[in-house]
Amino acid sequence: MKLFVNLPVITIQWRLRRNEAKNRFKKELIASGIPPEDAKELADMYPFKLGDFLSLTRKTSDN
Repeated sequence: MKLFVNLPVITIQWRLRRNEAKNRFKKELIASGIPPEDAKELADMYPFKLGDFLSLTRKTSDN
């Protein structure tokens, strides 16, 4: 029950932290000399979207 109540908060925190990390990653790439367009493309591939995590947990629970 507690997880069910906290799930919206956990989801919002996950997305905010992931976006922070993704933006920080993009800025570091640009600071390293990578063109902004390429840095954005690489940052968009930043791992562990929430949907990826959920599909991974579903796959492991099926086994």
